[in-house]
Amino acid sequence: MTNMTKLLDLKNNLVIAINQNNYTKEDNYKKVCYLYTDNITNNRINTFLKIDLTKEKLPSRAKRKCSINSIIYSSVRPNQRHFGI
Repeated sequence: MTNMTKLLDLKNNLVIAINQNNYTKEDNYKKVCYLYTDNITNNRINTFLKIDLTKEKLPSRAKRKCSINSIIYSSVRPNQRHFGI
């Protein structure tokens, strides 16, 4: 696992990898799909914001890259259940 921070969950004998892959200017993407964490609830994605980077900038809080089977969660208000895979 490249650019990942690993945590050991001793209670459940699991190794958890936290994504540290960030967007950079060197990535040179033309388009991205941005997900506000309030648009994912109980593993259901309501909508993505499709951003054409040739015409507009990413939101300043758009930092992390994700891939298939990534776990996405918001720790701001856990009671609102903004999480999914």
